[in-house]
Amino acid sequence: MPLSTDIFGRLSWLTTRVKRLCCAVDKNTQAIAAASVANPCYLEITILPGGAFPYNTLAGYNANTIWSTPFTGLVTLGDSQRLYGGSGVNFVNIFQNNGDVTSINDGCGVVTGLQNNSFDNASVLSYINLPSVVSIPTQAFFLSALTYFNLPLVSFVGDGAFENCLSLQSINFPSLTIAGNGSFRNCTSVTSINLPLLTTVDQGCFTNVSSFAGLLNLPELLSAPQFSFNQMTNCIGYNFPKAVTTGANCFYDSCLAATGTVTFNLRSCIDLGGTVGNDQIWDTLSGKVVDLTIPSILMTCNSGNPDGDILQLISPGQGNTVNIITV
Repeated sequence: MPLSTDIFGRLSWLTTRVKRLCCAVDKNTQAIAAASVANPCYLEITILPGGAFPYNTLAGYNANTIWSTPFTGLVTLGDSQRLYGGSGVNFVNIFQNNGDVTSINDGCGVVTGLQNNSFDNASVLSYINLPSVVSIPTQAFFLSALTYFNLPLVSFVGDGAFENCLSLQSINFPSLTIAGNGSFRNCTSVTSINLPLLTTVDQGCFTNVSSFAGLLNLPELLSAPQFSFNQMTNCIGYNFPKAVTTGANCFYDSCLAATGTVTFNLRSCIDLGGTVGNDQIWDTLSGKVVDLTIPSILMTCNSGNPDGDILQLISPGQGNTVNIITV
């Protein structure tokens, strides 16, 4: 067969294959669209058996939310409700002090905002999935029964947002950059913390997160204010390589139950506690083996002597064995 004839034959074969492929893709797209219509996504609210929903009518929900598009359908299935349609929804505290709702699962990402105290004292709310929310306001989950959450886009957590969530087991915010005063204070059941982008915390942010028994790794944190990490009694250390300052009492009553070496990586910190004296950063830490990484300037900043907090840490009365690494 001549070469030119072979080329045209191959082109004809390829064209047929492409048409068949496009046809298959079109059918698949149509099937997906049909499935979407037949099985639309929804916001699901689950309650205790025999409990009460916030509202039993579509009009009730739409009257108590702020939205760009209201909900278009409501189906109740036993102990769960499914709200269809809607977008840009902002609930107006309809779950505050609620003792019936156990979970909220936003499979569509229609909820984009919360109010202060949105789930304050929601006494049986154990799980929430809000994939489109980017900010958690003041005391939004204060004293709630929350155990787990999925809030992947949240970049800001307000004052006391999760304070006294005694059942919370994990703090996982892959996008969080700012956490307010007492944001996670007294979350005494937390054992896992993942905050890779956190740069800013306020006072008391992690006070009494007492069950966390790992090395707290905050690679982007720029400052650790006073009392921000105190009473983390089981923590085995802190990796804050970018933190420039630490406040008074920052690590007070922390790492007391730790066994093995306790680690403090403060390689960028040029201000321990606000003064060159003893600001009680480590006053209660005793009888430990400690690895402390700090800038060399902190070893001479106190009239040629180490900063007062370092002197306290290494004083014989504390009984610590301290390995100081200067950078």
